Amino acid sequence: MSYSTQLTSIKVEALNTHVLTLIQPVRVQTNLRCPRPVTQHSQPCIHAYLTYKASTRNSLSSTPLLRAPPVACTKTNYVQHYTNLGHLYAFNADLDDVFKLSVWILEDYDTDNWILKHNINSLEVFGGNRYRLDFDYQLIAVHPECNLIFFIYGWQNTLMSYEMDRKEVRFIRHLGHDSRHPYLPYVFLVTGGHHRREFAGECARFPAILRAQQRSDAPSKADQRIERLQLHLMENRAMKRNQAPPSLTDELIVEILSRLPVRSVCQFKCVCRSWRKLIADHENRKKLPQTLSGFLYKSWNHERCPESAHHFTNVTGKGQPLIYPSFSFLPSCDSVFVLDCCNGLFLCKCYVSRGTMQFHYAVCNPATKEWVVLPDANWGADENRIACLCFDPAITSHFHVLEYLQDEADDCVRAVEIYSSKTELWTLHESGWPDEAVVCVGSNGRSVFLNGCLHSLTLVDGIAVVDMEGKKWRQIPMPDPDYDVGIIHQSQGHLYAFSTDLNNIFKLSVWILEDYNTDNWILKHTVSSSMLFGGKRYWFDIDYQVIAVHPECNLIFFVYGKHNTLMAYEMDRKEVRVIRNLGHESHQPYLPCVPLFSKSLAGGC
Repeated sequence: MSYSTQLTSIKVEALNTHVLTLIQPVRVQTNLRCPRPVTQHSQPCIHAYLTYKASTRNSLSSTPLLRAPPVACTKTNYVQHYTNLGHLYAFNADLDDVFKLSVWILEDYDTDNWILKHNINSLEVFGGNRYRLDFDYQLIAVHPECNLIFFIYGWQNTLMSYEMDRKEVRFIRHLGHDSRHPYLPYVFLVTGGHHRREFAGECARFPAILRAQQRSDAPSKADQRIERLQLHLMENRAMKRNQAPPSLTDELIVEILSRLPVRSVCQFKCVCRSWRKLIADHENRKKLPQTLSGFLYKSWNHERCPESAHHFTNVTGKGQPLIYPSFSFLPSCDSVFVLDCCNGLFLCKCYVSRGTMQFHYAVCNPATKEWVVLPDANWGADENRIACLCFDPAITSHFHVLEYLQDEADDCVRAVEIYSSKTELWTLHESGWPDEAVVCVGSNGRSVFLNGCLHSLTLVDGIAVVDMEGKKWRQIPMPDPDYDVGIIHQSQGHLYAFSTDLNNIFKLSVWILEDYNTDNWILKHTVSSSMLFGGKRYWFDIDYQVIAVHPECNLIFFVYGKHNTLMAYEMDRKEVRVIRNLGHESHQPYLPCVPLFSKSLAGGC
């Protein structure tokens, strides 16, 4: 064993507690050479920074050593080290002046050359008090981004900071005499976004306002004034963060937001209170991209006149409705029945006079009060028809109305008649589905317009698909023959199917057709009715109905109970939220509404 190795072993044994303290925070793994030959004068003050525990004495000859700062070899009685701006820092006190703290930096990590960066006198830091390092005060951290040192001192364990560049001291707070080491520095970690580090700038704004303080139980008046000043500055910064940038006007912000996707606009509500208020403004919302805002439904009461009325509820159940359920802007008629809606447009059946079956179709936009009356189709006396609205503003400003022509004897669809707002004509197309498929439109299920085709649930456990030109005919089998399928919806560009297991009728299954070009359904989610309705065993499509899936997220909307309670269920978090009671007079259909403000109705008035 060499001379230097023997001396190191002796030092580890003699100062076992201090060596362990030095080893833990550094963890330097390097093969730097051992200190230069040691003289008798410097022997008691040698500090070797080991990366392994001091108890492994037998392997000290191969343990990597990092040479201590120069002054540490002759005049130091205590050493601490930290990292800052990618450099290793060392702190020690001079034995000739125990009240002076020296700050060293290892700028070139590949060498052992320490550079004296700064000297601090405890008289300057602690207002004339002669404090000793690690006796009267402790150095607990160096800011990772700037030359800011943090201390703990006094009986109340007062936390303070010292900025080396400006030589300024800042009192932070009393941690209390009950607090103990270690005081661990914490760096807040934000994933999936940008994190702005403002701590250094905030600390730099404070002047050197620390005065001489006596070590007492109660904070001094100077401390109280400093704390009030800190609180005032923090409140001012919080108020500034809650305001929109002054360089952007409200009109410019709304114009920028109007060009973004719906999901992004929703996320920008969290920027600040002023932006949230700006986005929620009734007039501004007309200019922004829209998503599901609420539901239109109808109520019946034989004791009032008129007996039927339309209602609208926001998706939150509160606030002013974005659209009003009055269809008084339509041309004069005796009564209006809303049949269907699709992406902001509504298909209405307008009866000419009371007591007659004569009517005409009207497609309208309640948000802009535009409407268009469709020409009469070629109705037969023995025909039963079901009309559906097809519209996608992302593809075209024109809409289609499709009628299923059913046979009066067995309700089988024998043809479809399609109206196009572009040609303003009805066209008749014979059914292209195979005869053995016996396609019948379900009475309770709504149709879904997706990928330019209309999808309708049938009574033979399948989905009938047809495009708007009557050229593409397709049948999509249902997910599982052992399941009873109740309804279909669309969300996030995919087709959804809701069904119950015949072996467990109180369990609702959610299926998704991820690949539209195949017939492969994927089971996305299952939930029991007892979980949804607080332990009650409800039957799907009897005790409760699925009325919609949110177009932008995994949120399902139900209506259940005597008072037709509207509720939402989030599949990701498995959370249920009651929105509001729609009343026992309300009836299906509950139509999901996505307001349309940006486009004019093709051919509308």
